Amino acid sequence: MDSRGRPKSYGGDFIRTKLYSRSPVEASTAGRVTDHGDGTYTATFFLSFPGTLSVSVKLVHPSEAVQALKKFRDGSIVRRVMVCGFQEKTNVTEWMFCSNTPNKSLNLRDVCDFSRPLVNVTFYCDRPRFSPCDSFVGLLRKVRGKPLPLCAPRLPQTASEGYWFNGNWTSLRCKAGKFRTVESVTECLRNKTLFFRGDSTIRQWFRYLMLFLKLQQHGRGSQPVYAIDEKNNIKFHFLFHNYPRNQMPLMDGKDMGYVAEEIDGIVGGKDVVILISLWAHFSAEPIQTFRSRLYGIRHAIERLHSRHPETKIIWRSPNTGHHQQFQHFVENGDWYAFQLLPVVYEILGDLNISIINVWEMSESMWHNDDMHPPDDVIKNHVDMLLSYICPFNNG
Repeated sequence: MDSRGRPKSYGGDFIRTKLYSRSPVEASTAGRVTDHGDGTYTATFFLSFPGTLSVSVKLVHPSEAVQALKKFRDGSIVRRVMVCGFQEKTNVTEWMFCSNTPNKSLNLRDVCDFSRPLVNVTFYCDRPRFSPCDSFVGLLRKVRGKPLPLCAPRLPQTASEGYWFNGNWTSLRCKAGKFRTVESVTECLRNKTLFFRGDSTIRQWFRYLMLFLKLQQHGRGSQPVYAIDEKNNIKFHFLFHNYPRNQMPLMDGKDMGYVAEEIDGIVGGKDVVILISLWAHFSAEPIQTFRSRLYGIRHAIERLHSRHPETKIIWRSPNTGHHQQFQHFVENGDWYAFQLLPVVYEILGDLNISIINVWEMSESMWHNDDMHPPDDVIKNHVDMLLSYICPFNNG
């Protein structure tokens, strides 16, 4: 069938088949597939064992994907690049690009040719600047293409934030690790103080880390809360942002704080991380209210970085929410929340802060939309968070 459910009239699909038995013995054999070229196929098996038999047919690639793979294989002369070392007597190693096909952009005088015509082998390297070709010492394999950068501030925009696969988020923006053990999270956060400032979506991160590390929460309800791992000197603090607020019950103003004022009151340093999420209660406000609040936060960040430039600041983006009533869509639906993210990039994007965009994670997750995603999604959020805090650990 094609993408519209119509029978295909041409072949070219890559299909694998298997005949297998679980009882009385575990046995299996591969089938041979005949492509009739009209969208039909015949699989034949050689019956070599008795038992209750089952057939497995797997469409590995439709013909359209096969054509794309052929183009990828044959259309690019240099598919795989190796990095080769050349070492002079000074023990200084120069690393140059090598491949089985010559770099046609280079003059032949700028190429080291290690080909063996007698056995029909070709191998070329860019000529090193200071070492002769015969100083070749070895190579590293490298797949063509740029590797993802470490998670850090001011990363370039990408065509996609990433994708879900088997319940795990793979980032296409930066090299994110998986921090799935208490040991790996503790190693990343040892001697660090994390200030969580904003709405209940950043409080989710606070609670997830607190429970994951089996820490006790001090404070409750809408009050400021904190958790401490005294053995590893890890401290978490959460404080809700000041008005606007959407829901009841009424909160005491002293239990909340304006994020800019909070930043001004924090003593930064290399082991201090400030995490901010400001969106869920601003989507129902005029955009100018949000912009004004962000400019105040920007100036506070600039003041903090002038005092303690090594302080890490991480901004959490909006995510999709669950809306049932008409007024929710009209007053503070997803469209409003989505419009806040470009404003964040506009006003804060040039600062030395990291912006974690979880919108596409929630937009494509397998759960129903929820302003507070389930823990199996939040753990992937936290993987991204820890990858920015500890980019060299990678879980």
